[in-house]
Amino acid sequence: MEIDSSHVAMISHPEAVTDLALQAATAAESARSELPATGSTPATLADTALTGIAAASLIAGAGAVLLGRWLTRPTCGLPRQRQLFLPREAS
Repeated sequence: MEIDSSHVAMISHPEAVTDLALQAATAAESARSELPATGSTPATLADTALTGIAAASLIAGAGAVLLGRWLTRPTCGLPRQRQLFLPREAS
């Protein structure tokens, strides 16, 4: 449907917009009986579980990388390899 109007057709032609909305609503009600039934099937549950496992693995891997970088970050100008093996100073 086309209306010779500005961008705010709902203000300049409210009757035409209302009629179009009512047509769409009644068309949607008649089409609902044709929609398939939805629900969880074993295949969708398995896909959901695999997606969760993949996401958890990704998060764990990213955490391991960040932890490794944090443990080997240079401090006080020391090389990365020597930082982890220095003895603690007695207080």
